[in-house]
Amino acid sequence: MNYPELEINLHRRDTRSYAVEMRFRDLAPGNEAEQRAEAYPVRFNFVQLAEIAADSVTYGSLLGTSLLGHPDVRSCLDKARTVAQATERRLRLRLGIDRWSARLHGLRWETMRDPTTGRSLLTDDNILFSRYLGSFDMRPVRLRLKTQLRALVAVANPADLAKYQPEGRLLAPIDVAPELARAVAGLSGMTVTVLAGQPRATLDAVLDRLRDDYDILYLVCHGALVDEEPRLWLEDEEGLARVMAGMELVDGLARLVRLPRLVVLASCQSAGTGDDAHSDDRGALAALGPCLAEAGIPAVIAMQGNVLQRTVARFMPIFFHELSKDGQLDRAVAEARFGVRDAPDHWAPVLYTRLASGRLWYDRRFASAAGGFQGWPGLLNRIAKRKCVPVLGSGLLEPFIGSPREIGRRWALRFHYPMAAVGQYELPQIAQYLSLTQGPDFPRDRFAEELTDEVLRRWPDLEAGRSIDAREQPSERLLRLLAAARHNLLAKNPADSHLVLSRLDCPIYLTTNPDSLLTDALRADGKTPREVLCRWHEDVALPADALLADSYTPTAQEPLVFQLFGHLIEPDSVVLTEDDYFNYLIGFTRMQNRPQPSVVLEKLTTSTLMFLGFKVDDWDFRVFIHLLTNSPAERLRRRNPHIAVQLDPEEGLGADPDRARSYLEEYFHDPKMQMEIYWGSAEDFLQELNQQRTRQP
Repeated sequence: MNYPELEINLHRRDTRSYAVEMRFRDLAPGNEAEQRAEAYPVRFNFVQLAEIAADSVTYGSLLGTSLLGHPDVRSCLDKARTVAQATERRLRLRLGIDRWSARLHGLRWETMRDPTTGRSLLTDDNILFSRYLGSFDMRPVRLRLKTQLRALVAVANPADLAKYQPEGRLLAPIDVAPELARAVAGLSGMTVTVLAGQPRATLDAVLDRLRDDYDILYLVCHGALVDEEPRLWLEDEEGLARVMAGMELVDGLARLVRLPRLVVLASCQSAGTGDDAHSDDRGALAALGPCLAEAGIPAVIAMQGNVLQRTVARFMPIFFHELSKDGQLDRAVAEARFGVRDAPDHWAPVLYTRLASGRLWYDRRFASAAGGFQGWPGLLNRIAKRKCVPVLGSGLLEPFIGSPREIGRRWALRFHYPMAAVGQYELPQIAQYLSLTQGPDFPRDRFAEELTDEVLRRWPDLEAGRSIDAREQPSERLLRLLAAARHNLLAKNPADSHLVLSRLDCPIYLTTNPDSLLTDALRADGKTPREVLCRWHEDVALPADALLADSYTPTAQEPLVFQLFGHLIEPDSVVLTEDDYFNYLIGFTRMQNRPQPSVVLEKLTTSTLMFLGFKVDDWDFRVFIHLLTNSPAERLRRRNPHIAVQLDPEEGLGADPDRARSYLEEYFHDPKMQMEIYWGSAEDFLQELNQQRTRQP
């Protein structure tokens, strides 16, 4: 859904005041508009707000007047609501708080009232509200299909809670069965793993399970603010309390290779009985929300203040039910808050997010086929006639070594790259910088070592018990580790992407990745592949078996794996720096009339191209597309249907999802491209392709 969006950003000006900035965007087709309001100074009376915290109406009125009291700020909000109402859409309202204004996170923004009407702003389910937080974590947010979602529910109920009295209050034992029932019911439709009783809900157990790539962590435990810092009561191996700083949990999650997409921090009952039962932790768990978001967690839901248990019991089922409809977190929270609007603490649930779209999961789909892709028979026919060429991008290598941008970020920070703005860490640019400051061989020498470190970080047991062979080159070790890592993945997913590709029986495969994973899969499938490197630079000396022989004709049984941008086994052949890409364009163009790559060029112009694992702004993709669209046989290539598998832009950090998606669809449907775009991961597409081939008569 294309919602009009109003962002309210708060920045600290000095010790007493803040600046509020407004940005309104409506990206509906034919009505694209963006408006900004200049920064206005605002002040918040923290002492008075604390004194009236028990009266949510008075509190919300004062908070709304403080933030929205300036006529121009209020006018911007009114205009945004008018646009949304006139087009029968909801308004997405985001509150952004910069990292230097941490004190603002303690305010109960969800109580806010309209300074003009006095009515509650955020019990209106036509306003989708979230606290939008930034993060320096550059890991991409990899969303999953709804049917593949996995949740971990951990309930910590230490046996010795009675001996702890933080701030003089007793910690009541947790009634585990109802807590589990509530969580599991809300997470219905997902694969749910439980840590409660046995196995214990220890920090190590939680982190160990999360390493297996869960989408949701639902954590139930006691918390307290001790010296205004959150403390958590988890369990040790004997079932007794392990009291830890909340930052231990944050730091543990931050070290995971794959972060959960949503963390739900559920407050426990500590006071009262019956309808009066409520938590008594003063929002200790909610205080971790901004820290978790900054550490890279895409979304956090927690309870601020002392929330009634009946409010939580009503809120959570509505939230998860609504979330199951479209994966929109802020919409699900809005519906759930509307459902508890009569509760005195309807403001307690808070959503922290760093997702531009608010999406938790996605549906795979072709851009032009709302009712399902109609081109499967034609694509399967092209594959059967050996007129399909898969082109592999870095996305197929990411499960093993992460994204090129992650490598670029690590290098930029380690070697003090001076040119990039925050978040702009393109590996070719960083490698170019290193080649100039450290010598031309430096980035290539470090490349294999960097990838090796990352593989071992993800699979630390791969080298267990193995003696180090000093004769083994870094690139050889990396290729061996990649093969071992893929073997580990095959144990969980026997039909992995490379195996599915090998069974397409294509005569030619093109890859921009410098590995042998596809070659290994082809060999495992009983084929005899030829791994051939593109000689893009005359100074790159390649062995004879890495070049195309005139007598060789690729077949389904003896396929060609053409390494477009080099191979790790020949480090000089790897296209890595900006200069390498420019030289590649020049070198490949000069080679077009040479006999060696003629079979590749012929297939590029007469076959369906299937791009897998690329992003439209990847250097690999841009250079390769430039070669295609400027080749002499470009018109012939246009006659063939092509497919580009793209991750949904909503998965990017800081992206404008709707505009990015529209741009990509226009880009791929340009007359020079004529490609059908598939929104989803390469793994999803290949699984669906495999299913279509299985159903084929």
